[in-house]
Amino acid sequence: MFEAVTSFLNNYKSKIRNPLMGTILSVWIFHNWRIVYALFNFDKDCTMQEKINFIQNYFSKKEFFTEFFTIILIAFAAIFITFILLALSRLLTDGYYKIVEPFIINLLDKKTIFTHLEKKILDSKINELNSNIDRLRDANSKIENHNISLVSRAEQSEKYHNKELSDLSELSIQANDDFKLLQNKSILANKVIGHFDEIINGLSEEMVNELITYIEHSENINVNEYKNFVGLKAELDKIGVLISVSGFDKKTKLGILFLEYYKSSKKRKKIY
Repeated sequence: MFEAVTSFLNNYKSKIRNPLMGTILSVWIFHNWRIVYALFNFDKDCTMQEKINFIQNYFSKKEFFTEFFTIILIAFAAIFITFILLALSRLLTDGYYKIVEPFIINLLDKKTIFTHLEKKILDSKINELNSNIDRLRDANSKIENHNISLVSRAEQSEKYHNKELSDLSELSIQANDDFKLLQNKSILANKVIGHFDEIINGLSEEMVNELITYIEHSENINVNEYKNFVGLKAELDKIGVLISVSGFDKKTKLGILFLEYYKSSKKRKKIY
């Protein structure tokens, strides 16, 4: 008995999920409550044939189409009345919040009562503010990322320019050093050339030619062979044409330069 009732209720719940079908089924149950009640309350001594005869006799007294349309009309009327009641309920609710509640607030202190409408307005403002905050947060995040990228580029550019400036500075220092070196060499060369000219102008051509001829054919020069040229040797020693090495004098770069300069000066004199 209990299992049958439980099964019936489960089937009923599954059918009333659809408003129309649920209403029709509910109307039919209420309209034929006797047969529904009898299905669950037959006597234990009652046979199956007696149950079938009872149900057959019950429905044989009712006309099918009349019963069907009666239940449908009652169901639609119930649905219609339900919607009217829901509309009235909505009307009463809105009337309370929009008419009765503001009237009560006007009678009382407005600061002590927080109305439903004010709550809705406040919630709307809060949602709008939260949305604006999210947009600003996203914009700030994008700006921060862009700033980080710009700072990184600026640092790289600064490093590159600093390196370029450092290289240019080193090149400038090197160029200044080279210029000073060349300038000093030029000054020294002018002094050496001036001294060369003094020596050449102070010597006889025979003495210098004889010395040059010997130097060109001998790398090491025996000092004893130049006793007659003590004055010349002293002058040449000053500019490094000859240096003393274990009793011998040896040609130096400056000495060779002197000899080359002397030859070139002789050629210039011949041309002019």
